[in-house]
Amino acid sequence: MKRYALASSLLAVLILSGCAQPKVQPLYGWHSYEAQMDAWFRQTTTSPDAQLQRMQDDLEKMQAAGQHPPPGFRAHMGLLHGQLGDPVSFRAALEAEKAAFPESTPYMTFLLRHFKDRE
Repeated sequence: MKRYALASSLLAVLILSGCAQPKVQPLYGWHSYEAQMDAWFRQTTTSPDAQLQRMQDDLEKMQAAGQHPPPGFRAHMGLLHGQLGDPVSFRAALEAEKAAFPESTPYMTFLLRHFKDRE
């Protein structure tokens, strides 16, 4: 009876350990991006310059960890560059967003065209 209980306990442990999932790495490095977007939409964020600096710091951390920026990250950085009057960085960031996420092409093209009209 003891052997049966021991064998069944061991079998249960082996079966349950086989169901354990290995830790899956996230597809994107989010860092503080979600919190920054929340603050942006609630209009409780700091200056565009401070937010851009924080995002650049996050981008460096992502690159060091081998992670990719999430969708919209580069575009938001571009819009911050546009607010700060840096059209070259604005265009580069939106083009980088288009390259990373081809499905964003129509919207990025719209933003680029709209920005060009304002110049």
